[in-house]
This record gives sequence, C-alpha cells and structure tokens, in this order.
Amino acid sequence: MSDFDRTLNRQLRSLKLTPDEAPDAACWRTFLSKINQTYSDHKHDYYLLERSLEVSSQEMLALNESLKQESQEKIRALQQSKEKSRFLANMSHEIRTPMNGVLGMLDILAKTPLDPQQHEYLHTAYSSSEILLEVINSVLDLSKIESGKLALERIPFNLRKLADDMVLLFSGSATKKHLVLSSNIPETNHDWFYGDPIRLKQILGNLLGNAIKFTKSGTVALHIDIQKEQSDKTSLRLLIADTGAGIPSSQMEVLFNAFSQADESTTRLYGGTGLGLTIAQELVQLMGGRIKVKSTLGQGSTFYFDLTLEKHHLPASTAPEKSSTATLPNNAELSGHLLLVEDNLVNIKVAHVMLTKLGFSFDIAMDGLEAVEKLDHNHYDLVLMDCQLPGMDGYEATRRFRQQELERKTARTPVIALTANAMQGDRETCLQAGMDDYMTKPISMASLRQKLQQWLVQTASA
Repeated sequence: MSDFDRTLNRQLRSLKLTPDEAPDAACWRTFLSKINQTYSDHKHDYYLLERSLEVSSQEMLALNESLKQESQEKIRALQQSKEKSRFLANMSHEIRTPMNGVLGMLDILAKTPLDPQQHEYLHTAYSSSEILLEVINSVLDLSKIESGKLALERIPFNLRKLADDMVLLFSGSATKKHLVLSSNIPETNHDWFYGDPIRLKQILGNLLGNAIKFTKSGTVALHIDIQKEQSDKTSLRLLIADTGAGIPSSQMEVLFNAFSQADESTTRLYGGTGLGLTIAQELVQLMGGRIKVKSTLGQGSTFYFDLTLEKHHLPASTAPEKSSTATLPNNAELSGHLLLVEDNLVNIKVAHVMLTKLGFSFDIAMDGLEAVEKLDHNHYDLVLMDCQLPGMDGYEATRRFRQQELERKTARTPVIALTANAMQGDRETCLQAGMDDYMTKPISMASLRQKLQQWLVQTASA
C-alpha cells in the first residue's frame, strides 16, 4: 500500500468512513463541515500571513528610510567637519599672519631704548597679544581633538623633572597672589617613562593655572602618587589641590563642556574661554584616563586623573653623551647669506629688522617662481620659505629647488618653513615637500635665532 493510500484511509477512518461502504448524510455533513473549517483556518492563516508581510514591508521601508536619513546626516556632519577644519585652517593663517607683525614688532621694539612708562605700555601690549594667541591655540587644539586629528607622541621623558618644571613655571603667578605653591613627588628609583610630555605639560598647566586663578589665599599643591608598580609600567595618580572657593555640585556637569565655565561671572572676573578644562579632559582621555573632581564650597577643589605609563629604562652607562652637533653661545655673532620668501609686506618688514639685527644678509622673493629663479642663479646658506604664496606656493617651489640640487649634485641647502598654518598635518606636509624644519608664526627673534643657529651649525659641521 502506498503512502497516499495509507493517508487516505486514515482520514476516512477519522470521519468514520470506509472504502467499502457508502457514506450516509450525517457523515457527508461532517465531512463537508470539516472541509469548510479547514478552508476557513487556511484562509485566516493566509490573511495573517499577508498582514504580517505587509507590516514587515512597511517596517523594512521605514528602516531603509531611517538608514538613508542617518547616512545623509553622517555625510552632512562629515562635510560640516571638513568645512569647519578648512575654515579654522584659513582663520588660523589669516589671524597668525598679522599676529606675526604685531608680536614681531613688539619684540623688536622691546630691544630699543625706552623710558619706564613706554616699557609698561609695551609690556601690556605684548601680554595682551600673547593672551590672544593663547585663545587661538586653544580653539585650534579643540578642533584637532574633535576631528580626531590630534595624535599623541611616544617619547622618553623624566616625569619628576616635568613636574618640577611645571611648579617652577607657575611659582611666579602664585607668589604674586601670596599663595604657597608646593609639590609632592614620591622618591622612586624610576623617573623615566614613555609618553607625550608636551601634552602632559598642557594638562598640568591648565589645572595649575585654574587652581591659582581661582584661589585667593592659601595653597595650591601638585601631588603624584604611585597606585601600582610593575616591572614594565607604573600606574600613577596626578592630583592638583587648592584652597579656593570651590565648585557648587549643580555646576559640576557643565565643568568640562567647551566654552563654558562653572559660573558665568568668572569670565568677567578672570577672563578665559572656558576651553582649558575641556582640552585637558580630552587629552587625558586620549592617554587612557579621565579627570575627576572633588570640591567643597568655601574649602577648595581637587582635580585628579590616573595614568598608566610604560617605563623607559636608561642605558647602564650614565656618562653624558657628547652632542652630535656643535653649539654656539647665545651672544655669539651669526652670519650667512639667506633667501627670505614672503609675500606679506608687514612680515617682510619684521623679518628684515630681525635678520639685520642678527647679522645676516639676505635677498627677498615675493612668490615661489621668483624664489626658484633666485635659487637657480645664487648660492644661499639657508632659505626661509613661506608656504602660502601667490602663483607658485612654497611647497612646489621647494620641490623644484630640491630637483635642481639633485640634477646639479650640489649640497643640500636647509629650507625652513615660516608659516601661519598651524593645523594637524601642516608640519608633515612641509617635510614631505622637501623642507627641513617648520616654524609657526608669530615668530620671536629669540626663536628665529635659535632655529637659524641650529641649522647653520649643522650645515657647517656636515
């Protein structure tokens, strides 16, 4: 017997029918009723399935629309981020260019004979310019962090010396307010670690600066505590405590928000953009930690964060290494024939006075094409190259000059970028174009002297 026959017989028996006997009317009614019921059940199931598919289709359409909208929002956000980065890069260049003229001329003016009142006026102007530059740098730092373009260095540094240097740096500010500034650093056999000392100084500088700013009397202290010591790394807690006014608990939530301060009146009393704590928090998070704060009104505040730093083991020999390059005393006379490539008349005037006072002779090129022509026909000991130039920019001019050197097999002439570009990647762009070093405007005479001395001495040694 086949499977079909067996199934048919089973269904007939369920209806009390047999293949050998004709069904009566009652059996037929039962059979038809069961068929109707089965049909109704299947029809209902089909309806439910149809509705389910319809709902699923609507959900899929809604989900697709949501994903499409989310994708468009991300594209718009990315585009806005790129536009913001371009805007900040352009603003950085446009602001730093005149700032180079302002600070440069003030720096030059400070070295001329002035009476005490003129010195006071000059000091006020210079201090105000430095505050403006600090605000510009803070905004740029925040932009780099938000765009994910700020990368931390990993170099050896002495933590004890770094902390001592920071306390020494702020000792003058504390003394002016009659505050006691102290440090408590554990006596340990290991002081050297890998990390980013510049950014760590920036964090401690923001926290120490705030502590001194908002403390009218009493103490400010920097503590470094060892949380866990291991053979290859150390977990540390860095803590800055003050006896200032304290922070209300209701204002803790906005403490690390950009462009905000715990109390708006502090902006009027002390100034500032409210970016210091935001940048410090972001930098600590990049280092793998988080700033926390404890505060009691009228008693002071304590900011602290934990970091785990990899140890740097010094060589067994403690003999001081000989410098690979010679150095000159700070008051030594410098000499050389330079090429200054710059299109801004104010910056040309500033550089003219600085280079003349430093003892250099120099030619001036106003654009990249003129620079290439001068480099083709003259010998220079060093080139100071602006990057943003009319026509041919400084990058292309440097690439062509390097090609000239290769074709003529002449010695490499140092090219130093003097640029108002200060965004992440600008230094790398200069080096990739063939430049040897990078200076961000505004530039002081002391920093220019140091940079020129460094490269001219290296070139002479080579």
